[in-house]
Amino acid sequence: MAIVVGACTPFATTQAGKDYTANYNRAVAGEQATDALTLREAYRASRQCGEADYAVREHAGEQLSTVSGPLTMKAASQRCQALTQQLRQKPIQGCGTREFTVFSKIQGDGTWTPPAVLFFSKSEEKSYVPVACPEVPPPPPPPVSEPGFDKVVAALQEKCGPEAQIHIPGEWSLRTNERGVVVRRERTVDCFVKGTRSDWWLEP
Repeated sequence: MAIVVGACTPFATTQAGKDYTANYNRAVAGEQATDALTLREAYRASRQCGEADYAVREHAGEQLSTVSGPLTMKAASQRCQALTQQLRQKPIQGCGTREFTVFSKIQGDGTWTPPAVLFFSKSEEKSYVPVACPEVPPPPPPPVSEPGFDKVVAALQEKCGPEAQIHIPGEWSLRTNERGVVVRRERTVDCFVKGTRSDWWLEP
């Protein structure tokens, strides 16, 4: 019995092709956006669309139906690469906050090390969250009873920008090892900024 081989499925109709087209469309939508969350979504989409090297090489000449009209994979990829750079330079309106962790370790004599900011890699840092600018409270003073918080504030000021407001609310929470012995303590620190640092929160 003869085996009939069907025609190859166009990439645009596959799930991968649909996902690629969706990323392209989200990236293009970012051109008109001014809020941080839409821009961040558009930026991530442009990265995924522009860096899909294997798919572009394999299907460079195939047509996609996009919000910009029919485009080849190669043309869509080039547009996404350009959008990645464009979106990084776009100013953000509004205000926002980002959360960091301050930690301190217990020493052999029972005293604590000076507090320090726990800087994660970009992929692990907690996300930027937009807030209404009038709702940003004035920063409380650092805890005066604990030395070393001036260095914490300075480190976050460098990370978040000179105009950022640094908030150190709450109390320490203790962390134990597998034997239940307290080995460190942590507390949350918030960084409030006005929306001018696109390079700060576009990266996940």
